[in-house]
Amino acid sequence: MWVPSGGYFTAPTEDCKILAMAQPLNGMQADSKVASELKAAPGAWTRTYQGKNKTHGRTFTSTYGASDDILNEGYRRMLINACFWASGLEEKIQVNADISLVGPYHPTWLNAADPHFAKPETLSSWDSPIGSLK
Repeated sequence: MWVPSGGYFTAPTEDCKILAMAQPLNGMQADSKVASELKAAPGAWTRTYQGKNKTHGRTFTSTYGASDDILNEGYRRMLINACFWASGLEEKIQVNADISLVGPYHPTWLNAADPHFAKPETLSSWDSPIGSLK
């Protein structure tokens, strides 16, 4: 998987299971050269824990997740599967599940610097099944 948003270096606690390492690149394209001066960092991990009331919990963390990242099928699949896993429904995970976007999707992260995208009313007319900003 490859996503355009820049991750950051972090160090999950020792009780975490790292799922994906993120290698910074010298550019915003999948074929950009590796930024050899920057080391790879954990990009996604899980952790299980026991709460104060003795209940068990599961967490998933990713240093990515900007709206454009969702366009990558591999990243989207990881997020969907992580939701199943964190909910204790890992038996529902299907290797070849259809994870296509449902309806139009208009990510805005890479357009954030454009003042055209700065106001909610700019997005209100977009054909999107996810609520309305009106």
